[in-house]
Amino acid sequence: MRTSPSAMVAAGLLLILASPSKGQGIFVADSVQRRNDCRLAEQVVATGAPSTKAVWARSFISECLSAVPTLVNALRQAPAGSAEEEAFITSAAIIHDDRILEAAAAMLEDRGLAPQKRLAAIRVLGPLLEEATFVDPTTFADPSGTGVLRTSFDRPMHVGEVPIRGTTRTRALAAIARAGTDDPDPTVRRVAASLTLDLRASGHPI
Repeated sequence: MRTSPSAMVAAGLLLILASPSKGQGIFVADSVQRRNDCRLAEQVVATGAPSTKAVWARSFISECLSAVPTLVNALRQAPAGSAEEEAFITSAAIIHDDRILEAAAAMLEDRGLAPQKRLAAIRVLGPLLEEATFVDPTTFADPSGTGVLRTSFDRPMHVGEVPIRGTTRTRALAAIARAGTDDPDPTVRRVAASLTLDLRASGHPI
């Protein structure tokens, strides 16, 4: 039996519709690769193994929004002033997620942590409260009390899985203001006071 031209055209259309496009195939492949990379990054950050992937994982984890709990734990546990801590500060400060803001506020409130850890918390809090900024650590040794918040448009902010709540924002602002008046460490106190003024100048109720 001969197939009519119209039937052949219809069959061709069905094949096209049923088959994934080249672009869709690339998208699926990219998604699978990203999930695999994120699983590996989270594993390395959590366990330290394999150590050959450590530097990569500390940076790449900022691309893995589901790994936020692992990231905030690593930020708190990393040795103060270490390269690991610096990488986790950078990663945490570009993910706009309630869990990170809350964890950083808790770190700043915890006077049992080393002063360097509370300064790390301040460096995360600043850009999460005021986007397109970063807290400049080179100002920390300046006793003049000049501003610590700097504008930055080359640090892309990722929207996290958990939107920042108003209550968490209020807690974070209060933690900064309180640290600026009564933190036992003079450097933390001075930096927090400077950040308080910077945020107030940007319109934050602090």
